[in-house]
Amino acid sequence: GPHTAKNMCSGSYNIALGDCAMEGSGTFSDATAKCNLAFGKSALRKISSGCMNIAMGDNAGCSLTTGHSNVMIGNSAGTSLTSGNQNNVFIGTDAGRASTDSQGNTFIGCRAGCEFVSGTTNVIIGETSGVKIGTADEAIGVVVVGGTNLVESTSAGCMVIIGRQAAYRGTDHRNSIIMGFCTAYGVTGCTGGTSNIVMGTDAMKCNQTGCYNFLFGNCAGKLISTGGHNVFVGGYAGCSIGAGGCNVFLGKDAGKSVTTGSNLIAIGCGALSAEDTN
Repeated sequence: GPHTAKNMCSGSYNIALGDCAMEGSGTFSDATAKCNLAFGKSALRKISSGCMNIAMGDNAGCSLTTGHSNVMIGNSAGTSLTSGNQNNVFIGTDAGRASTDSQGNTFIGCRAGCEFVSGTTNVIIGETSGVKIGTADEAIGVVVVGGTNLVESTSAGCMVIIGRQAAYRGTDHRNSIIMGFCTAYGVTGCTGGTSNIVMGTDAMKCNQTGCYNFLFGNCAGKLISTGGHNVFVGGYAGCSIGAGGCNVFLGKDAGKSVTTGSNLIAIGCGALSAEDTN
């Protein structure tokens, strides 16, 4: 196509197909790229000395100059990568689109990590997952799998989020493990809460700022908004409590009817199912 590998005078072992694909640096002496593959309009357009990169899709990796060992597949995948970026896999339209400082990241899915700026060794898999991770802090070791989850979070660090719409709302879920459909979904305008371990469909679904909770079971702690340091294990355990803290409910429906209270212990199926905070 027009301008394909136009300035690639000294490069070697490259394959380019598409208008302006692998056009190369305007300085001929800098155009030493090798072992690259570019398919699509403007794919790897600015490559200079980068090597072993694969870009497929319009504008995929179009700003990359000296990075190496990157895979960018999808329209506008990895469009902001420039120099020194390496060992990244961005697959899907707009995947990793805004990333400028990226090492060893894997983003798979349409718009996966599309506003991500900087970080290393992160895994984001699913459509519109982890959209804003790495915009406020450098993200390291974040794992997000599911689709349309962790959409609002900008802070990063030691998170595992698995499940569709898990941790959907909230700007900060650091140091948390959240697994399940709509688990820790959050409410409009919430911060999300940190250091929570939550597993089960709809568990902690209404959280706003609750922290340091361990919740396991469908709908466990579903209405927790600001409560912290709770341990609920079992389906619907503590599902009605909102602001209580330091409670232990173990068993299906344990503490199911409790709406507020702290320092409570209920063990057994249906224990403390009628509200009693004395």
